[in-house]
Amino acid sequence: MKNFMLDEKGDIVIKNNDIAMIEGDKLLLQTIKTILLTNKGEWFLNLNEGINRKNIIKKNSEKDLVRNEVLSGLIQVDNSLYLTDFDYEIDKRKMRINFTAKKADGTVISDVFSYA
Repeated sequence: MKNFMLDEKGDIVIKNNDIAMIEGDKLLLQTIKTILLTNKGEWFLNLNEGINRKNIIKKNSEKDLVRNEVLSGLIQVDNSLYLTDFDYEIDKRKMRINFTAKKADGTVISDVFSYA
């Protein structure tokens, strides 16, 4: 399956006057990022898409709660995904989440992203 490639702001990437496409594990990771950065109820076409960001972006976030929200987002993309490694750190007003997940077929997906 192919889809449009998005940049870090969520805009479609144009290369050589054409829309850049993405597929495979890169598309899977892009879709995961999109879900994890979408607040549940924010997108009017699917109010169930996304995660409860209020559980993540708050003072003294609990690791288990943040982990569960990330897992909830992963399952929305592919219900065979499960977390093998998870960590997060808070630096002033920014939270950085680092995770590794595995699909049932053994494919490993890893990423680091930030909430501000």
